[in-house]
Amino acid sequence: LEPILQKINPKIIWEFGFNVGHSASIWLFLSQAKVFAVDPGSGNVLKAKDLLIEKFPNRFTFFHKSSQSSEVYEAIVQNQPNLLLIDGDHSYAGCSSDLKLAKTVGISNIIVDNLEDSANILRAVNDFLEENKEYKLETTITILGIQTGYIIKND
Repeated sequence: LEPILQKINPKIIWEFGFNVGHSASIWLFLSQAKVFAVDPGSGNVLKAKDLLIEKFPNRFTFFHKSSQSSEVYEAIVQNQPNLLLIDGDHSYAGCSSDLKLAKTVGISNIIVDNLEDSANILRAVNDFLEENKEYKLETTITILGIQTGYIIKND
């Protein structure tokens, strides 16, 4: 992730799909960016969220919601990210909706996790790229052993 952070130098990162906060922790420790995480989960999700809020009270914000909620949309518009990580429900519909939201609010740098691990996600990304020629798949990277796609909008 460090090469991406160096290239983009994000000030605001949004993460759809928090789980237990592995990616959010990496962003917070390797950068000075503010991180906004979205996850409707329970149990360990909420425990991990509490730990990161305690450790990074001015840099970490959590939404216990779906990425498609109006509250999340409004917050993204107000806190425009330099980088979005999509690692949500891993369905075709969920990934497609998150990619469309990213385009709607003008996010240029998108990482889609589990790209090679899920046929649904790979199909959603390929369909998005086919329909949105201003975006391209720049590279694939491995995060915690999982192939991940890095999509960047052409300028």
